[in-house]
Amino acid sequence: MTEILLDALIDSFKVFVITFFIYVIVSFFEQKLIMLLKQNHKYAPFLGSLLGLIPQCSFSIVASELYIDKGISFGTLIAIFIACSDESIPILLSDASKALYVLPLIITKLILGFVIGFLCDNLLSNKLINKQKTANIEPNVTEKTETPIHKHLIHPLIHTFKIFLYVLIINLIFGLLIYWIGENNIMIFLETNQALGPLLATIIGLIPNCSSSILTTELFLKGGLSFGSLIAGLIINSGLGIIFLFKKKATWRDGLIALSILAVVALSTGYLFYIFNL
Repeated sequence: MTEILLDALIDSFKVFVITFFIYVIVSFFEQKLIMLLKQNHKYAPFLGSLLGLIPQCSFSIVASELYIDKGISFGTLIAIFIACSDESIPILLSDASKALYVLPLIITKLILGFVIGFLCDNLLSNKLINKQKTANIEPNVTEKTETPIHKHLIHPLIHTFKIFLYVLIINLIFGLLIYWIGENNIMIFLETNQALGPLLATIIGLIPNCSSSILTTELFLKGGLSFGSLIAGLIINSGLGIIFLFKKKATWRDGLIALSILAVVALSTGYLFYIFNL
């Protein structure tokens, strides 16, 4: 048991270091990047995909709030949701043997985000409740005054510590499962049910929390999920962003449409990768 705890702490600390470093960098550019999405630009879904790639789960929440306030289009919202990977990128980078998957993951989600977002703006714009674009409106948001230390150090540190706890708990759960069930038995089950991988990852991704991205990534690192299954789980996972659409009566229908689109794209992409044995 001591070995399980020690291994979990070491793996989680690696994620802590990389995640904190990334969040500190993101804190210097976050507001400028968000303002880009408020401009009336026909390539907004592409900008949304780029923004969504940044490993920061709060962006999906901000995107939903902007959409509710009619500051961005539905396609841009979908592009951000698809491109979001939450904490998966820092976790992948913390494992030298899996870090090479970061680039294909980013490219795949960038392309999918832009293409699906562009199609949504052109095919669904007349069927959505919250369809009005108001690019010329001034944002009516009162920003809290934060000191540089709080914004660029304390806030990233607090958020990273929360992620550290998620990763630690999941690592401990995996460690205990392996201890009680046996690593060979778990791997045999997953390997003999590879066809269920994309579906399993998509179901996990439905959990409205950044812990779902952590769980699917950890399963991938341990060999339980294929790369295609990982992508499927990360496509449908949009942190707490999707929940914000269901909080408003005016956008709950849009939330159902968004969730349906994410599920179809996730399963299609996951099984496409499975067919080609990726």
